[in-house]
Amino acid sequence: MKTAVVAVTDAGAAWGGLIARELPEASFFRPPPGQLPELTSLLFQEYGGIVFVSAVGIALRMIAPLIRSKHQDPAVVAMDDAGRVVVSLLSGHEGGANRLAFEVAAVTGAEPVVTTATEANKTLVLGIGCRRGVSPEEVETAIRAALADHGADPAEVRAAGTTERKRGEAGLREACRRLGIPLLFFPDWKIRRLRGGFRPSRAARRRLGLPGVSEPCALLGGRDARLLGPRRVLGPVTVALAREADPFPPEGITPPAGVTAPADLGPLPGPAAPTGFSPAAAFTLPTDSTLPSDLTSPANITSPPDFSPPSGLTFPPETVGEAAGAAPGTQSGGGQPSPGAPRGRLTVVGIGPGSSDYLAPRARRAIREAELVVGYHRYLSLLGGLLEGKETFSTGMRREEERAEKAVTAARDGKTVALVSSGDAGVYGLAGLALETLTDADLRDIDFQVVPGITAASSCAALLGAPLSNDFAVVSLSDLLTPRETIQDRVRAAAAADLVLVLYNPRSTRRRDLLEWTRDRLLEARGASVPVGLVRAAGRPEERAWVTTLGELPELYGEIDMSATVIVGNSRSRRKGPFIVTPRGYRGRLTSHPHSAYP
Repeated sequence: MKTAVVAVTDAGAAWGGLIARELPEASFFRPPPGQLPELTSLLFQEYGGIVFVSAVGIALRMIAPLIRSKHQDPAVVAMDDAGRVVVSLLSGHEGGANRLAFEVAAVTGAEPVVTTATEANKTLVLGIGCRRGVSPEEVETAIRAALADHGADPAEVRAAGTTERKRGEAGLREACRRLGIPLLFFPDWKIRRLRGGFRPSRAARRRLGLPGVSEPCALLGGRDARLLGPRRVLGPVTVALAREADPFPPEGITPPAGVTAPADLGPLPGPAAPTGFSPAAAFTLPTDSTLPSDLTSPANITSPPDFSPPSGLTFPPETVGEAAGAAPGTQSGGGQPSPGAPRGRLTVVGIGPGSSDYLAPRARRAIREAELVVGYHRYLSLLGGLLEGKETFSTGMRREEERAEKAVTAARDGKTVALVSSGDAGVYGLAGLALETLTDADLRDIDFQVVPGITAASSCAALLGAPLSNDFAVVSLSDLLTPRETIQDRVRAAAAADLVLVLYNPRSTRRRDLLEWTRDRLLEARGASVPVGLVRAAGRPEERAWVTTLGELPELYGEIDMSATVIVGNSRSRRKGPFIVTPRGYRGRLTSHPHSAYP
């Protein structure tokens, strides 16, 4: 289905880009203020599906004047900016909005909300586990066999569920597509939190650190669902079947004790058609359906999905029970998890400079899926509603080891933990400390991964133009963990190499002279006219940026503290209006080497 994804806010744009990248034939649109009605009118004619990342009310107001018939209208769904629910709004069954809602849910982890009678009458839910590299035919055969055991067929299945680690299994996704069954992916913490109602799987516990895959995912895929029998293993695939409880059983509804119904109350009526209703007059649509160039984005976003199947693990052919998948996580320690141990997850998350605009969808997802979020108290305050309902642990400055130890200990206990760090967690962040804290045994028993974020160097450079277009060095002037003599040696080396220099932690209340010393060394090497950029609180409401020169930098010393970043150009850097540019060398290279290739 050719699908348009439309976002109206910055937070929605982050989700919109992710959805457009993951769905086939999808394009992303971010209309300028005031142009959403015009864009919607055009998309309504040109696209088979529209995903609004917005409030349902906004989507309804946009499509209301355009609605004609369920046989003609595109599929329309709406997902809130927080990625909690995705609602099928228009052309649910015939137009495919129900399926589209499930597809968006599979990408974002949102709860699909589908209200058509055709879906309401589907009460069967599948849970599927599989080995790596399974083929579509193997999955389809196993699904049909499991359904046949209960006299059912794929048309009766509302959805199938599996662990989110199977997002990269093309065979599983293709089999469900062929059978017309929406596929949902559940995070580990949801599977671990499920208590009772299924038979634990030793194979899943041994390989994934999960109590099971197929049976718990079948239960999670429905509301008040109950398994219809034990899971069925067929080659590399395991399938469990569950049925949702009937909310209106045939025997009727029994009123609570002490409540007397009126004597003339008959059976509960079914839905009645409204009276006195006449359809609105037909709407005349614009004949020119060409999308304005300023409303379009690339037709297809082809970046690889966030989730890739881990490699390097083989399964013994004699394995029985749950057909579990590949070893979870990205582990440098290797090996198998300890038998019977609860498998936790520790994700070190770079949250960027702090604004939700700069929080990557994968980072947002890691925080949403965490049971415990650990971080410096100021950084946690920047996450707002993402922490709603979650356990948190925060400390002040200089207690990084305490935070890392808390995160590792909770992961050892089987929890899903997000350890947050500003900027990129691997650049002066907590990724290194977390790895130092983890033992080799931990790396076998805990899923560990690092989610990148936008560095301070990147966010500050963007405000200053293009100062980092060529080689550069990053040096922190904080001497709390690095000896001052080492810092000075690195500054001298960068100055001698004519590297653009990014200075983190340039000045504190007790340490002022190291920035002055650094400026003096750079003056000797580059002269007073070299451009310098200064940024404070990049990506936050109090953000400020200046462009000056090395000679005039002392005039801004009062603005420089631990929240500031200083970028000093090299001998080729130039001021360009309010910006700095460090030439990459394209123009000179094209002149002297017209036939040579360059990156």
